[in-house]
Amino acid sequence: MAGIDEVLFKVTKYMPNVIFCASMWTPEEANTIFATARSVVSGIKTHAILTGLQVARGPDAVAEYFVEEVPKPLG
Repeated sequence: MAGIDEVLFKVTKYMPNVIFCASMWTPEEANTIFATARSVVSGIKTHAILTGLQVARGPDAVAEYFVEEVPKPLG
């Protein structure tokens, strides 16, 4: 998993079409990550997993969240 300080390098290197933020990041940190990614790839699709989801409900909850929510930003 990349830290916030690695976002610019990783997005520049891989030029992804979509970026997700893990549930460990606060909404403010996710906004910073997304702004950095958009500075490189203007049309990048973004999605932040609910903050604290994995800690509160475990990794299975994150997997369920992905199945339910990920198709929305990708659609």
